[in-house]
Amino acid sequence: MNKKEWQLAVGLDALALVRPLLSIVGIAEMLGKPVVSIGSTLVITIIWVWVASQKSEDPIKTLAATGITYGLLAIILSAILLPILTGQLQGPVLSIYGISSVLITNLIWGVVAGVLAKILQSARR
Repeated sequence: MNKKEWQLAVGLDALALVRPLLSIVGIAEMLGKPVVSIGSTLVITIIWVWVASQKSEDPIKTLAATGITYGLLAIILSAILLPILTGQLQGPVLSIYGISSVLITNLIWGVVAGVLAKILQSARR
């Protein structure tokens, strides 16, 4: 991937960090966790697909990279914020299985979104 594709991935990651922040700071719990989690994931995915279909030469690679780097950032964010907010380290960072599942899940999310973006991109041409 070129520099432009990585910049796009990082920008899309920044947007997606809204999702774990909603959970970490308790907004998702307050508003209804399943609805907020599913809704924010859906909105983020739509934005990822739209932006990648417009701006990326290879949306599958770009969104796969976006998914994996988002997973890493979400793990780091929870490892930093949860001890501050709750007084103890929690979350996926405590286990290799937790880390692996977050990374694999987000990689799959990125690839699926990338395939959708590629379909949208192809349909426009």
